[in-house]
Amino acid sequence: MKGIELPINLIVIIAIALIALIGVVFLLSGALSTSGSTVSLQAATSQGCQELIRSGKCGEVMKIFEIQIKDFDANKNGKINDPIFIQGPHGEPVIDPGADGLGMLCKNYYNCYSCAIGTQSFNEEACFECCNKKVCKCPAL
Repeated sequence: MKGIELPINLIVIIAIALIALIGVVFLLSGALSTSGSTVSLQAATSQGCQELIRSGKCGEVMKIFEIQIKDFDANKNGKINDPIFIQGPHGEPVIDPGADGLGMLCKNYYNCYSCAIGTQSFNEEACFECCNKKVCKCPAL
């Protein structure tokens, strides 16, 4: 008894379909990942807040913009710890030190919109209340 014989054209079509299917699976799995972050939101928050408290900077709102969070896309630009250029005091481009820092994490993930530094919604006092006190639960000073 002979086995099933398939024409060569059908075998080629099946092989191409399998390769295409595998390619689609790889593309979708990459697109569904959460912006390339390698740590969870909870771990990133803990990392940033612990640094804020450990450094003794809980009482200073602008210090949240100096604390970088490793391996987390706090500014939601799809890149981890990627420098962002902002306009300097004389119009020159300068690297934003808080691009993937605690201030951006508070703004983008905890709705601390008052921490949107460089915008009209920036409010130092409200940012302090939201990020330092509510998110990081800084001890009373």
